[in-house]
Amino acid sequence: MQIPPSLDLKSLLRPLQALFLAGAAGSPLSAGDDQSELSPSRTVIVVSDNAEAFAGNESVGRISPGSVLTYSQENGPWLMVPRRGGWVNREHVVAIERAGAYFDELLIKKPAPQVYHHRGITRLTTGDYEKAIADFDRAIREGLDDPGVYVNRGAAHQRSGDLEQAVEDYTQAITLNAENSRAYDNRANALAELGQFEESLADFEQALRITPDFPEAYNNRGVTHRMMGDFDKAISDYSKAIELFPYYSAAYANRGYARKRQGQFAEAIEDYSKAIELDDRAAGAMNDLAWLLATCSQEDLRDPGRAVELAQRACELTGRTNGDYLDTLAAAQAAAGDFDAAVETAEQALERAPEESKPSIASRLELFRSGEAFVEE
Repeated sequence: MQIPPSLDLKSLLRPLQALFLAGAAGSPLSAGDDQSELSPSRTVIVVSDNAEAFAGNESVGRISPGSVLTYSQENGPWLMVPRRGGWVNREHVVAIERAGAYFDELLIKKPAPQVYHHRGITRLTTGDYEKAIADFDRAIREGLDDPGVYVNRGAAHQRSGDLEQAVEDYTQAITLNAENSRAYDNRANALAELGQFEESLADFEQALRITPDFPEAYNNRGVTHRMMGDFDKAISDYSKAIELFPYYSAAYANRGYARKRQGQFAEAIEDYSKAIELDDRAAGAMNDLAWLLATCSQEDLRDPGRAVELAQRACELTGRTNGDYLDTLAAAQAAAGDFDAAVETAEQALERAPEESKPSIASRLELFRSGEAFVEE
């Protein structure tokens, strides 16, 4: 087989954002059939027992069925997966947008607990949490007693807001395998959301004891430190995550936010810019950088033109449904002197923003109507 050259580090665009591991399961269908179109989200799920990543002609590791991968580029039949450090043949994967139908067909031919699990992973990844939970429930009822299914069901509960149930599922995964670092990491995140910060930090310690080179755990522990108001420790953890995985867009964005809160505006701009370089769909990083470039108290760092471009892109990526992102666009338009556009956009932001954001958006709208830009103090 002809494998593309080893990693061209400058060309890596999007690191893996999420990885849900499942146990091995065979697949009688050919994953490689009808794979002419790439995934619009650059996200695929592994459906073969034979998937592995290659750097040059050398394998850098096998990949379990049910793993969700984000790729940065494609070269013929090969997909570059930065988080795995190599190329994966697309015959072993299915685009996440098509995976639901793939597993529906597979369940007709081979109804098995692991297939329900994998369809649940697909639904979890695409945001259909209720159906994901139903699939995980079915897999467990059918006899699947694997830590991974509890980790994934916990993630679905967590994303749908049921934090207590999420903690219960992660705890069950740990009961089944006390060395499951992903379960500790996920439970730590849920505990932090519940405000149980010390318990969260204890779980991160366990995750990192089991898997010392776990960039996601360092990034997530940084978020807990940020929630506790300890930005120095947060920055330290984000930096460690980046050291372990230099293409970790979310860690750069998180460090940018922490540096902004510390008043390190130039460094924050660098981090946000790197996050966007690594992930050209990072709407959150685009929004945060646009806000900083439009409203920064340090005048020499403002760049209204770039702020407008970034804010417009963030709004496009979210279908102009995010009121806070529209608020940022309005602030950028005002900074650029286009107050008519700023007023119109701010009015749209008021219609779409959550209730807690509306008072501040309304006050900025009045500024724009009077021909004044908003600058943070």
